[in-house]
Amino acid sequence: MDYLEAEEDGQRHQLLAEEQLTDEQLSEEIERFRRIVLSACSSLGNLQLVTDSAQDLTERKMEYVPSEDCLASLKDIKRYIQEDEQGEGKWVLRWLGECNTLQNDIIPIFIYYTK
Repeated sequence: MDYLEAEEDGQRHQLLAEEQLTDEQLSEEIERFRRIVLSACSSLGNLQLVTDSAQDLTERKMEYVPSEDCLASLKDIKRYIQEDEQGEGKWVLRWLGECNTLQNDIIPIFIYYTK
Protein backbone atom coordinates (compact mmCIF):
# COMPACT_ATOMS: atom_id res chain seq x y z
CA MET A 1 0.00 0.00 0.00
CA ASP A 2 1.35 3.43 -0.94
CA TYR A 3 1.84 6.03 1.82
CA LEU A 4 -0.60 8.48 0.23
CA GLU A 5 -3.25 5.80 -0.10
CA ALA A 6 -2.79 4.89 3.55
CA GLU A 7 -2.97 8.57 4.53
CA GLU A 8 -6.18 8.98 2.58
CA ASP A 9 -7.67 5.92 4.24
CA GLY A 10 -6.87 7.31 7.67
CA GLN A 11 -4.37 4.53 8.36
CA ARG A 12 -1.15 6.55 8.25
CA HIS A 13 -0.05 5.69 11.80
CA GLN A 14 -0.94 2.05 11.42
CA LEU A 15 1.08 1.76 8.22
CA LEU A 16 4.12 3.43 9.74
CA ALA A 17 3.87 1.16 12.79
CA GLU A 18 3.59 -2.00 10.67
CA GLU A 19 6.59 -1.22 8.49
CA GLN A 20 10.07 -1.34 9.89
CA LEU A 21 11.37 1.98 8.61
CA THR A 22 14.90 3.21 9.03
CA ASP A 23 15.37 6.58 10.70
CA GLU A 24 16.05 8.13 7.30
CA GLN A 25 12.90 6.63 5.77
CA LEU A 26 10.84 7.76 8.75
CA SER A 27 12.23 11.30 8.42
CA GLU A 28 11.35 11.28 4.72
CA GLU A 29 7.79 10.11 5.46
CA ILE A 30 7.35 12.77 8.16
CA GLU A 31 8.61 15.46 5.77
CA ARG A 32 6.30 14.17 3.05
CA PHE A 33 3.32 14.34 5.41
CA ARG A 34 4.42 17.83 6.53
CA ARG A 35 4.24 19.02 2.92
CA ILE A 36 0.72 17.56 2.62
CA VAL A 37 -0.42 19.39 5.77
CA LEU A 38 1.16 22.69 4.72
CA SER A 39 -0.40 22.35 1.29
CA ALA A 40 -3.82 22.15 2.92
CA CYS A 41 -2.95 25.28 4.93
CA SER A 42 -1.95 27.20 1.82
CA SER A 43 -5.29 26.27 0.24
CA LEU A 44 -7.31 28.03 2.95
CA GLY A 45 -7.18 31.54 1.46
CA ASN A 46 -5.07 34.68 1.33
CA LEU A 47 -4.98 38.44 1.73
CA GLN A 48 -6.29 40.45 -1.20
CA LEU A 49 -6.38 44.16 -1.92
CA VAL A 50 -9.93 45.47 -1.61
CA THR A 51 -10.98 48.96 -2.65
CA ASP A 52 -14.05 50.74 -1.35
CA SER A 53 -15.17 53.36 -3.83
CA ALA A 54 -18.50 54.05 -2.10
CA GLN A 55 -17.07 57.32 -0.83
CA ASP A 56 -15.41 60.09 -2.83
CA LEU A 57 -12.07 58.89 -1.58
CA THR A 58 -11.05 55.44 -2.68
CA GLU A 59 -10.01 53.49 0.37
CA ARG A 60 -7.61 50.58 -0.09
CA LYS A 61 -7.18 47.84 2.44
CA MET A 62 -6.06 44.24 2.65
CA GLU A 63 -8.75 41.71 3.47
CA TYR A 64 -8.55 37.97 4.00
CA VAL A 65 -10.52 36.05 1.37
CA PRO A 66 -11.11 32.30 1.79
CA SER A 67 -10.42 30.15 -1.28
CA GLU A 68 -12.99 27.98 -3.02
CA ASP A 69 -11.32 24.96 -1.40
CA CYS A 70 -11.37 26.48 2.08
CA LEU A 71 -13.97 24.16 3.61
CA ALA A 72 -12.36 21.05 2.14
CA SER A 73 -8.94 22.18 3.39
CA LEU A 74 -10.31 22.81 6.89
CA LYS A 75 -11.80 19.31 6.90
CA ASP A 76 -8.46 17.86 5.78
CA ILE A 77 -6.59 19.75 8.51
CA LYS A 78 -9.09 18.55 11.11
CA ARG A 79 -8.60 14.96 9.94
CA TYR A 80 -4.79 15.33 10.04
CA ILE A 81 -5.00 16.63 13.62
CA GLN A 82 -7.26 13.75 14.67
CA GLU A 83 -4.94 11.18 13.07
CA ASP A 84 -1.90 12.83 14.61
CA GLU A 85 -3.37 12.62 18.10
CA GLN A 86 -3.15 8.84 17.81
CA GLY A 87 0.63 9.12 17.50
CA GLU A 88 3.26 10.34 19.88
CA GLY A 89 4.78 13.28 18.06
CA LYS A 90 1.89 15.76 17.68
CA TRP A 91 3.61 16.87 14.48
CA VAL A 92 0.57 18.48 12.86
CA LEU A 93 -0.09 20.87 15.74
CA ARG A 94 3.58 21.88 15.75
CA TRP A 95 3.54 22.58 12.02
CA LEU A 96 0.31 24.58 12.29
CA GLY A 97 1.87 26.59 15.11
CA GLU A 98 5.07 27.23 13.16
CA CYS A 99 3.02 28.65 10.29
CA ASN A 100 0.74 30.65 12.60
CA THR A 101 -2.25 29.06 10.89
CA LEU A 102 -4.64 30.02 13.67
CA GLN A 103 -3.72 33.72 13.57
CA ASN A 104 -3.11 34.00 9.83
CA ASP A 105 -5.95 31.85 8.48
CA ILE A 106 -8.45 30.34 10.90
CA ILE A 107 -9.38 33.53 12.80
CA PRO A 108 -9.57 35.62 9.57
CA ILE A 109 -11.88 32.95 8.08
CA PHE A 110 -14.20 33.26 11.09
CA ILE A 111 -14.17 37.05 10.76
CA TYR A 112 -14.85 36.86 7.02
CA TYR A 113 -17.92 34.68 7.48
CA THR A 114 -19.36 36.83 10.32
CA LYS A 115 -19.62 39.86 8.01
